[in-house]
Amino acid sequence: ILMANIKKIFWLISISLISATMFCSSINAHSQTEDPIIQARMMAMKEIAQCLKTLSQINRGMKPFDLNEIKELLKKIEDHSAEVPDLFRIYATDPFTEAASEIWSNFNDFTILAEDMKIVASQSLSTVRTQEQIGDIIKDFGKTCKSCHSKYRN
Repeated sequence: ILMANIKKIFWLISISLISATMFCSSINAHSQTEDPIIQARMMAMKEIAQCLKTLSQINRGMKPFDLNEIKELLKKIEDHSAEVPDLFRIYATDPFTEAASEIWSNFNDFTILAEDMKIVASQSLSTVRTQEQIGDIIKDFGKTCKSCHSKYRN
């Protein structure tokens, strides 16, 4: 049981750090790029990261559990995940973007990974009822983020 709790804590800390890093790096890069296509991508990623950060705060008891707020956060993630393929359909890059060129050479795979995040959000929206579920939801999002970022983020 102790090892299971340690693993759960590790996952929660990891997703919190990933969310914070995404949020901070997207703010910095967003302010430096002038390309509206890249700005739109960064804004969507920033919104997803902010939603995950808030879910993490709720999970850790730093913010109160409010089922309506959680569903709003999950809906935002679902909506932004659905936008991701269209946001990346056009090849656009600059020194401030973290998008790897492999996105466009493997666009079908990239699209599938974006759909995976949308599926996690949709399933979570329909099943979330208690604060105890938030940790597993965050863990599921962490897996989808990592699967995409490990391939398609510089």
